Amino acid sequence: MKKTLHYQTTLDRPNRIKQLIFGIFMLICSYPKLLLEVFLRRDMGERYFSLTYCIFAAFILFAFPFYLPPMRTYPVWFVIESFWTWYAFLAAFCFFAVKRYVEIRRNPGVFDFAKYSRSDGEGLKFFDRFFTFFKTDNPRLLGIAFEPMIPFGVGLVMLVIGQGPLGILLLFCSVVYSVSTAAAYYDGDQMVMNIIDKIILNEERAESFRTNQPPKRGVGFHPRLPDLQSLREDIISVMEENDDEEVR
Repeated sequence: MKKTLHYQTTLDRPNRIKQLIFGIFMLICSYPKLLLEVFLRRDMGERYFSLTYCIFAAFILFAFPFYLPPMRTYPVWFVIESFWTWYAFLAAFCFFAVKRYVEIRRNPGVFDFAKYSRSDGEGLKFFDRFFTFFKTDNPRLLGIAFEPMIPFGVGLVMLVIGQGPLGILLLFCSVVYSVSTAAAYYDGDQMVMNIIDKIILNEERAESFRTNQPPKRGVGFHPRLPDLQSLREDIISVMEENDDEEVR
């Protein structure tokens, strides 16, 4: 358990298993998520989307079937014909990668403060129908459920029709896409809660020191305080100086 000193030791009980799972998926999500994002996202930031990454991913996708044990001795045309759905997906990936690159080049420049350079883009307008059907406007559902739902379904179809490699690839990328998006939202929630907790702590400790009364809102520090108001004010000043140093 993580310990944070706030005049009484408070205990933080993070979900280590969830953090571990999210950490793993965030670590491996770059390329699997990229393979789907070119189809599912638009108007991404120029420092978020990388055409170089797409070219490298395309090279790996092209070469992969040739290194499978049954295909190493066969001619190129036979491998491409045997993995026609795989190479059809590769062609579509290359087309949409170039399309997203052109979108970025046409967008207003980040140096004009018109676009966040690390933006993960916007969902396709097609997904507005999902929001309407489910009667929700929660953007989390888009990245966690709606977007990966389509490639996941396509992956299942590929498995059923005997296109195992592409099916497994799409299923894997869909799961990574969903879990890594959930992990990003989780990290954002933790950051906001940390800021809120710090604000509450600062407000409650100052009020408690001034009034010599126990803090409220669930804050659990109960220090012994000087009887003189002036001395308690001195302590508050020192704590505020320490907070300022932490910020700097």
